[in-house]
Amino acid sequence: MKARSQSRTVLLLALPAVALFALWGLAMPAALKAVSLAATGAVLSRLGWLVLLLSTGALLFVVWLGIGRHRNAVLGEPGARPEFSTAGWISMLFAAGMGTGLMVWAVAEPVTHFLSPPGGALPPAAAARQALVITYFHWGFHAWAIYALCGLVIAWFSFRRGRPALISAPLEGLLKGRADRALAITADSLGLIAISFGLAATLVMGVLTMVAGLKALGIAADGPAMAFGLLALLGAASIASALSGLERGILTLSNINALLAVALMLVVLTFGPAATLLEIWVDSLGAYLAALPELSFRLRPLEGAAKWTQDWTLTYLLWWLAWGPFVGLFIARISRGRTVGQFVAGVVIAPTLGSILWFAIMGGSGLLDVMQQGSDGPLAT
Repeated sequence: MKARSQSRTVLLLALPAVALFALWGLAMPAALKAVSLAATGAVLSRLGWLVLLLSTGALLFVVWLGIGRHRNAVLGEPGARPEFSTAGWISMLFAAGMGTGLMVWAVAEPVTHFLSPPGGALPPAAAARQALVITYFHWGFHAWAIYALCGLVIAWFSFRRGRPALISAPLEGLLKGRADRALAITADSLGLIAISFGLAATLVMGVLTMVAGLKALGIAADGPAMAFGLLALLGAASIASALSGLERGILTLSNINALLAVALMLVVLTFGPAATLLEIWVDSLGAYLAALPELSFRLRPLEGAAKWTQDWTLTYLLWWLAWGPFVGLFIARISRGRTVGQFVAGVVIAPTLGSILWFAIMGGSGLLDVMQQGSDGPLAT
């Protein structure tokens, strides 16, 4: 009864907040955009150093957990076995953690950094390598470490301590009496709001990407009808997959998603310069690993590129931090039976290496095209 009452209170607090925000966006989108940009800009300009330190701290802490004395601890009761195969587990991690973003930015981000290097003009080869390294940093170990830390905390207290799989799970018992319940309700309410925004951002990003693609193909016309239609379609598909359960709906869709992505990469490799692209992958992976310690603490204040860092690196890191509750809850749910070491390897290392391979092949193809056709070519334009 207590848990049901608390859940009802959380819903009564979070639902009006989300509804009011949605109504504000529908009634005054320009005002909402202005306020959101101003708030985000204020955080990044004043607390960007803290965002970077939090993200790097999450990576260091998760690595320590993965190789430390807790690495063999099982996320579950003694003898618990993983619910999902490793391949299915990783495919669901990809779908939850990145998904649409890997499609949107696979070529666009490396090419953008190549055309406008943050530190000024570079020789083409150095600019291309730096562009890929920056992209890997934005989508690599830091992003997945944030997700892993959120998911690991929830999984530990849920599966090891028997608490509900909620944002408030690790906070239970910190305070006494009503204060403890108020803390839990506040945490879960903020978590539910964050999850709602994360779902909304995911759906909208997918819709905008599809509309842009259909317009480029001459299939869709300007106007909101196509966007609203796709939003309704994707929303219905999301609800249907969630209602059908993890094994029937979400796992199946995640596996299909992963197979399609692999097929697309193979097509690009088959019809492109495969050997060169694989060489780019190895070369840029080494460059990323070598640059990772420096990038983990680099804000560029003395290079005149602090604004670039805010617009790109810190915006990404803030995005991953904001998505932590949204993705962390799901990662925790699908990770019962994994050891802490397996969890860290699966959530941090495997998706990062997969993302780097994806960006190296897709983004590398784009970079080769731009280097051949020049900054005035069709892709660069």
